[in-house]
Formats: sequence, C-alpha cells, structure tokens
Amino acid sequence: MCSPDYFKLSPPDPVHGHPNIMNEENYGFYAKNPQKFHSESEKQWNNLLSLLKMRDISVEIITASEEFNDQVFTADSSLSLVGKNKEISIISKFSHWGRSGETKYQQSKINQLYSN
Repeated sequence: MCSPDYFKLSPPDPVHGHPNIMNEENYGFYAKNPQKFHSESEKQWNNLLSLLKMRDISVEIITASEEFNDQVFTADSSLSLVGKNKEISIISKFSHWGRSGETKYQQSKINQLYSN
C-alpha cells in the first residue's frame, strides 16, 4: 500500500482530458476544498490499513512519491505473491499519461522489498 501523502486530483489536460473516471467525477469537489479532500483520503486509507491488519493480512507500505499523485491506488499497479520458496510479482504497465511513470517506481520498490 502507499499512503495518500501526495494524493490529489488533476485538472483536465487540454488534450487528453481527465486521467480517469474517478478524477472526472470528483474534481469539482476536490477543487472547492483540496484540504478536506486530502483529510478524507487519509482517514479512509488509515481505516483500510487498520482493517487489513485486524484480519492479520500482511501489508507492505511503499513510500509515496510526489511525482505520482494517483499512486495511492497501488492495488492496480502490482501484485506480489510469496509462497514456499517462490516469489512472483506482476507489475502493471500503465499506458495512461497520468500513471505511466509508476511502473518503474513500483519495480524499484519491489526489488528493494525482496532483496532484503
């Protein structure tokens, strides 16, 4: 998981529009009160983390990068499975301009995680 430290909604790109439907549907609310939006994001993220930990689900936290404002949604950027003597990670290749840079960042974090 990645905390929403830099989570924000992007204004629509003049050529490409919004990066995703969630951004498009919520940008008006965000633009009116970015601080409230950020506080709600942190609250929801912390609640999810607590819920997973209460159920003894192992969670790895990656450090947020200011470069990727949508990075909090790491659920769709990679999946790592660890079993008896086997480790495999599947990393998404984002084609959308708003998220394409996350692939290399995610790969680097996974390499750090499993090299220790």
